[in-house]
Amino acid sequence: MTKRTRGRRILVRGIVQGVGFRPWVHRLAGARGLGGRVRNDASGVTIEVFGEAPDPDALPDDRRREPPAGAEIVGLRWESL
Repeated sequence: MTKRTRGRRILVRGIVQGVGFRPWVHRLAGARGLGGRVRNDASGVTIEVFGEAPDPDALPDDRRREPPAGAEIVGLRWESL
């Protein structure tokens, strides 16, 4: 059986800039074998992640568990790409 590639855009709002959030996301994605990009914008961080199902679906849950020191996630939204 062939695995499907999936993509997710994850919008993270809160205190997520200047606290090492992007490198943290990069490490989490790498540990799951996922690719994509992470960027700051005016209201937080946008993550676009791609990989074989179901791993991209689990990445938002990783964010809630142990964010970097100083980070505070107040909003999390995601959509399929």
